[in-house]
Amino acid sequence: METCAAARGRRLEWPEREPDACPSALNCLSVDVEEYFQCEAFARRVPREDWPRLERRAKPFLERLAGLLERCHSRATFFVLGWTVPYLAPLLRQLVQRGHEIACHGDAHEHLGRLTAQGLREDLRRARARIEDALGVSPRGYRAPTFSVTRATAWALDVLIEQAFEYDASIFPIRHDRYGVPGAPVEPFWAIAPSGRRILEVGPGLGILTGGLVAAGASVVAVELDRRLAERLARVQSEAVALGLLRLIQGDILDQKIAELVAGPYEVVANVPYH
Repeated sequence: METCAAARGRRLEWPEREPDACPSALNCLSVDVEEYFQCEAFARRVPREDWPRLERRAKPFLERLAGLLERCHSRATFFVLGWTVPYLAPLLRQLVQRGHEIACHGDAHEHLGRLTAQGLREDLRRARARIEDALGVSPRGYRAPTFSVTRATAWALDVLIEQAFEYDASIFPIRHDRYGVPGAPVEPFWAIAPSGRRILEVGPGLGILTGGLVAAGASVVAVELDRRLAERLARVQSEAVALGLLRLIQGDILDQKIAELVAGPYEVVANVPYH
């Protein structure tokens, strides 16, 4: 695996990837369990004290996902926000019984850039207590709200190690105003915290969704914001591109007029950015 070094909480480095260091055929599906009003885009517009009175919409979508996964005999990792556990506990317990992994998404969905190390410790303890008490499992993995482990918040890796988390899934290898570490590996790698200790970092993947759609016989137009990921996807799916099964656009989906990209009926299948 690669090694990513975080020095003084800001500098991130990694050596060249070792050949065959990671399995190439391992596909991992993860789901963030939170409410729509908890996304970072609403952080300044929806006060946290208003959360209890807002309509909750996570449950029906989570039930639908659980049913789809059961029919496909697939398992996933669910990064659960502690705040949602009290009212989603029965459904989350069913996920545990079906063999899905319950991981931690924090408790209050606070961007790490607005937290101190002590604030993160307290948030993690609250979330873990809710999960353990209601579900009877202890989360091994963590994903920061809004993927907010960056060069500026790499101190959080030490807190995760201190709190006995075995892996993190918060580093996104793109340039964004709220998150991202441009140039970070997309494969799993060892992240070295400012203290010198390490934690396993699980990246965003290698275009598995696009490959699956092409393999299923779909005609796909893929839009990828990150240039490095777009170039990798073009290499991995070079045959599909040559056969005209895949059209790859490097750019922002929010700048695209989708109806002009395809002829006839279409479906959007993606993690479309909402913030």
